Amino acid sequence: MAKLLLDENLSRRLLRFLAHDFPGSAHISQFEATRRSDDRAIWRLARDHGYILVTHDADFSDISALEGAPPGLIWLKLGNCTNARISAELTQRRDKIARAFAGGDVAVLEIR
Repeated sequence: MAKLLLDENLSRRLLRFLAHDFPGSAHISQFEATRRSDDRAIWRLARDHGYILVTHDADFSDISALEGAPPGLIWLKLGNCTNARISAELTQRRDKIARAFAGGDVAVLEIR
């Protein structure tokens, strides 16, 4: 089962909507050492703890191009939208997300 690490540009409230489909998921704010850290520190945290990083931030796509996977990256390109929409987009793709990142071959999955 895939576990997600939500970047600081996403609400912590998303976790309660995602808990059933993505158990073990976390928000970056739960990790004191990475609060307001640079993107590479967040990247390493996701990699070292087996998370798939979820973000709106294009900078992580650049890091992924240089570093590759893991961690996997879900780049949300949904524009300004509600937590309910983000949650629905992720949960509807739960199986696809799990398959895409299971082998470690996929680095970035864009959700539009």
